[in-house]
Amino acid sequence: MSDSTESSKGRQGRKGASPTRTMNVIPTSDGWSLKRSSTTGARVYASKAEATKAAQAVLSIGGGELRIHGRNGKISETFTLGRNAIAKISAVEGLHLTEEIRDDFREFDRRRLSDDERRRLLVNKYGRKSA
Repeated sequence: MSDSTESSKGRQGRKGASPTRTMNVIPTSDGWSLKRSSTTGARVYASKAEATKAAQAVLSIGGGELRIHGRNGKISETFTLGRNAIAKISAVEGLHLTEEIRDDFREFDRRRLSDDERRRLLVNKYGRKSA
């Protein structure tokens, strides 16, 4: 989970905050479930790691918040994944993406490129040119 980590308390009561998808990894009697906040059904996974990996895959493209619960049912970790994490980091650093780079990211999402493929294409297109 290499994207930004944020306390769940930081989300409460913010005016103008855009709605995000939230997924929860929760313990069940049969294993671990991945549950979206807006649905009633949940798929059961054999391990917490499997459920977490599945949630990361779902949230990696569109972004959202991942809440991982402990066996006691309490939230043990909260992560912001995808575009939301990048936007928050960029805003703090005072960085803004150009429309061209945003188009690149949309194309990467459309093609479902891996992180390594995305990195290679960005370095080839925007990387430092040798003199």
